Amino acid sequence: VARQEIGQVIDLVRRYGTAPIGETGFIVNYVRGLLQYDQARDAHKRLDPSAEEPTTDPETVNLYRAAAAMLESALQQPDAETFKTERAKAALTLGRALFFAGDLTGAGERFAQAWDLAGRNAGGTTAEEALWLAIVAYARSAKDSPAAATPGVKPGERRAELAALYLQNYPDSPHAARIVLMQAAGGDLSEDEALRILSEVSRDSP
Repeated sequence: VARQEIGQVIDLVRRYGTAPIGETGFIVNYVRGLLQYDQARDAHKRLDPSAEEPTTDPETVNLYRAAAAMLESALQQPDAETFKTERAKAALTLGRALFFAGDLTGAGERFAQAWDLAGRNAGGTTAEEALWLAIVAYARSAKDSPAAATPGVKPGERRAELAALYLQNYPDSPHAARIVLMQAAGGDLSEDEALRILSEVSRDSP
C-alpha cells in the first residue's frame, strides 16, 4: 500500500483477505470496493448468467450497494487525487455498481464523474466508455423510472447533453450511430440532420 502498487495489493488481498491492509486511504478502500463488486457480480451471475440488466434480487442489490459505498469512500479519501487513473476507474466501477443495483440516475452521475476524472476529451478507453455508459444510464432512467430520478436531475436533458458531447469528442466510435438514432428518436435532432450524420457512417459499421 505504501508503495502505491494497486495490482500487487489486489493480488495479496485475494489470497489472504483484507484485514492486514488497514482501513484508510484510497488504495485500501478502492481494493475493498473492487472485491465487494466482484462478489456482487458473482451473485448476480448465479441468478442471471448474462447479468447485463439491473438485478431485482434484494440480497444482490445490497451487495452492489455495499460495493458502491466502499468505492464512494475511496473517492472521498484525502489522498484520492494522487491516483488520477485509478480514481476514474473507481468512479466507473461505482457507476456500474449503482446501475446493476437499479439506481439508474445515480449511475449516470457517477459515469459522468468518471468521464470528468478521466480527462473528458482525453484519449483512452476509460473516458469514452464512461461517457457512453452515462448516456445509456440516463436514457434508461428517463424511460424506465422518471419518477425515481434524483431531485434536480432531469435524465432526458442530461442524456441529450452528454450525447452531443459524445458525438463531438468521439464521432468515429461504433456507438456514435446508435447515439444519433437515440437522439432522433428523442426529438433532439431533425430528420435531415440525423440522415446527414448517418449517411457518413461506414457501410461496414454494425
